[in-house]
Amino acid sequence: MNVSCGAKFYDKANHLGNVQVVVSDKRVSICDEYLGVERFKAEVLSAMDYYPFGMMMPDRQWYANSDSGNYRFAFNGKEIDREHGGAGNVYDYGFRIYNPALGKFLSVDPLSPSYPWYTPYQFAGNKPVWAIDLDGLEEHIYTEEFKKQMRAALAIINYSECLTAYMKQTAHPEKADNIVVYFTISDGGTRAHPGANASTGSLNNTVLMIKQYRNMGAARKASLTPDAKRKYEEAEANFADQNLDFDEVLQQVENGKKVYSVAINANHLNKPVEEVTFSLMHEVVCHLSKHTDKDPSNDNKSGVDDHIDFYALDQAGHLEYFSQNYTAIMRGYSPPYKEIFSDSEAGSIKSEIEGVAQDIVLILNLKRENE
Repeated sequence: MNVSCGAKFYDKANHLGNVQVVVSDKRVSICDEYLGVERFKAEVLSAMDYYPFGMMMPDRQWYANSDSGNYRFAFNGKEIDREHGGAGNVYDYGFRIYNPALGKFLSVDPLSPSYPWYTPYQFAGNKPVWAIDLDGLEEHIYTEEFKKQMRAALAIINYSECLTAYMKQTAHPEKADNIVVYFTISDGGTRAHPGANASTGSLNNTVLMIKQYRNMGAARKASLTPDAKRKYEEAEANFADQNLDFDEVLQQVENGKKVYSVAINANHLNKPVEEVTFSLMHEVVCHLSKHTDKDPSNDNKSGVDDHIDFYALDQAGHLEYFSQNYTAIMRGYSPPYKEIFSDSEAGSIKSEIEGVAQDIVLILNLKRENE
């Protein structure tokens, strides 16, 4: 069997998904005059930088050969439409076509009547350095680690019009001046939600407690009761679990914004991608979309009512399950993935995720067969 190297490509992207370097699976040897082959490095095919809205910088592009510039994906990881716009001038975002030279989409947002405060042609809320546009519909903000670890889950969501519409519920453009949502990866679940697949909550009280504790003098800290000290230390540890920049979040809070986080447990990432995707959708649909307009002080509730509605646990035919698992449900636990009722909102989302995942696998298999 003959195996040729150099036909398989890999890209390195930044926190926005912008492809900055493309390499192949071919090894390039680094030789020493006396020792022979000393080490190997990847074959670099191309490298590029972008202006904030996605146009490639003319003097910041490099290609190993004439074919190296044919890689299909670039800004935000989206596909370049060379047939209509040339190299890097037009991107296919699924729902709409984007022109990075203009920093605008070329058609009206189909959901623009619901968001009159935005121009219907805007990209990523006009915040391209720290936000991306979800298939041309709305901006979503992710930490770099979230974007990296949740790439497959986000691909499933982007592929589905239904799931994308659900994700829209997390954004409140009319409240963009006072609401911030961070999507992040937590270190094994937060201490506030130990062992949970994911969690959603307000960060306002947490960061203000941390600031108060850090500003205390040594004498004041020494005078704290054990319970008071434990609460401050738990706030510190809980925030640290979420891998967010404290000064950045504190600045948002002090500017009068309600700050929320959606944290996916790092230990949950080894589950099938369908389950990981569902955990994200659970947080978005069941919790975040219903609570981002509430006062942050109300966000420490268990979410029991949200779970009952989302999983239809109080509907006829499900009451026996509710009764058998009452204690766990009232403590804030939701049904395991395999026990989700198909006639609930959660069941509909689960079915959509599994269907889309199968479609993506089928498409990838057909592409491999045709290559």
